[in-house]
Order: sequence, then structure tokens, then C-alpha cells
Amino acid sequence: HFFFRLGVAFIGHMVLYLLIINVLLPCCMRTRAHQQARDAYEHVARKVPCSWFSANPIHCLRSKLLHGHAKPCIFYRRGKEYLLKEDPSIGCHFHAKPRAYSHAPSKQRGSSSVS
Repeated sequence: HFFFRLGVAFIGHMVLYLLIINVLLPCCMRTRAHQQARDAYEHVARKVPCSWFSANPIHCLRSKLLHGHAKPCIFYRRGKEYLLKEDPSIGCHFHAKPRAYSHAPSKQRGSSSVS
């Protein structure tokens, strides 16, 4: 008798769940029609450093170790975009100008605040 009630409760729960998922949620959600992108991948990838290729660590490791590319795909890290190397043959189109490093201003001797 207990297992019969348990089975009825389970089936009732599943029916209620499926009704909510398939009927109620689609009524409440706003959907927009998908718009096809107009820009080609290469055009966007030249401007945006983070792509599927550079954000995928497994792809970057395979590029270096398995495929042995001359310029392997470099893993993207924010702030380190200047490390990315352009190689369109492997899907890496972004190229940044090298950063100009500036050293922190050095303290003048004799102007210490410690007495």
C-alpha cells in the first residue's frame, strides 16, 4: 500500500513538473527571433581578443603540444592581450600592439618620511 502511494506521488509530481515546464514557462517567457550576425568571424576576432580558440585551454594545449604549430594558440587572460599571437590558419586573428612598459617613479634619495 505504501509503494502504491509512493508511485502515485511520483507520477503526479512528474505530470505537474512537465506541465509547468512545457505549458506555463513558455507562456511567461518572452522570446525574440534570432538574428543572423552580419559580421564574419574573422572580422570580429580581429577586434575581440577572447574567442572560442583563445578561451579554450584544451585547444591551446593541443595547438602547442599535439599539433606543434609554429605560433601556437595562446590562452586568453584579461590584461594579457598583448601576449596573443595572430595566426589565421589556426583561427587566431587578434593582434595587439606590444605594451610600452613604464617603471614606477623612483623615490628621490633623502626625501624619506622616516626619521
